[in-house]
Parts: sequence; C-alpha cells; structure tokens
Amino acid sequence: NRPGRIPECCSQYPREREHLWLPGAFVEPAGEPRIEYTADGFVTFYPVRVSTNRFPTVEQIRDQRRTMHIGNCRYNISMLDFQLRRLSSPSLRPLLASVLEQLRSKIDEQASRSTDAFNDDVKYRDLILEMLELHSTVKRAFLLAAPTN
Repeated sequence: NRPGRIPECCSQYPREREHLWLPGAFVEPAGEPRIEYTADGFVTFYPVRVSTNRFPTVEQIRDQRRTMHIGNCRYNISMLDFQLRRLSSPSLRPLLASVLEQLRSKIDEQASRSTDAFNDDVKYRDLILEMLELHSTVKRAFLLAAPTN
C-alpha cells in the first residue's frame, strides 16, 4: 500500500523526486502549505492525504462500459415496449411480444461478451450500432403497421 519512488534519473526535471501511487488513488490536501529553506533554496511543501478506498477496482472500471451499455439497452427496450403498446393495435401485440423477446435475447447475448469487447472502441461501436439498428427497425416496422386515424 505504499507508493514506490521513481529514481531521480527517470524524473523529467533535475533533482526532482517522484512517487508512484496505486491506480485510482485519491490525493487531497491535508493542511496548509508550508515553506522551508533547504540546501537547494526555498521549497513549498503541500501536505496531502492519499486514499485508495474511494475508487472502484481496475476490473470494475473496465466493466463500466458493459454495465452502462446493457443497462441503456434494457431501458430502451422497455421504453420501446411502452411506446409500441400504445401505438399498435391489439392484434399486433403477440408479434410485439415476440420481437421484444428477440431484442432482449440479443441484449443477453451482448452481455455475455467479454469486457474486452466493450473496451475496444471499434467493437464497442459495433455493439452500439447493432442495438440501435435493431431498435429503429422494430420501431419503424410497427409504426408502419399501426392503424392510422
């Protein structure tokens, strides 16, 4: 839980000392800065407190895209269900239920993919486009089939 010190030879500035902190570490001020005179001249010290308890793990961060995408897809399907039930005739409701179940299966299929698929920008874009295309195709088909007043 202690930070590792980077050797001075690897620092960007001469005689600078750098420290590595744990991924997701939260550094916050812990008092007033103070000025001290050292062999190198005046130095301002900023006391800080480091906390690693406030942030999710690297795995949780990597899984955020999947969680948000799947949650968004499920929300969109429930809204589509609500909208189309209001607009479609009762005779189309069994078809609507069947189509929405297929969309939910597609969401479950996407949810079963590895986290890597959601963190690769090209694959992630493809997953989003797949769901948007399915969503708009279903909505368009039912709006065309809906009786006009």
